[in-house]
Amino acid sequence: MIHRELIHVAVADSAVIIRSGLLSVLKMLPDLNIETIEVTSMKSLENCMLSHRPDVIVVNVFLLFDVSTI
Repeated sequence: MIHRELIHVAVADSAVIIRSGLLSVLKMLPDLNIETIEVTSMKSLENCMLSHRPDVIVVNVFLLFDVSTI
């Protein structure tokens, strides 16, 4: 068995169905050793960046903006 480095992935989306779907797909990837972090808001994303320092971030861009102003 080959040792694979742990990859920290943050998935940021306000919709639970999108987050859970992406997390399920990521966890099923056989060749990667992935630890996932769920993020539900912009404030949570900021906290995640400071405390977990993920290697990869998957972000719904609408999470970054106030949609009512677009």
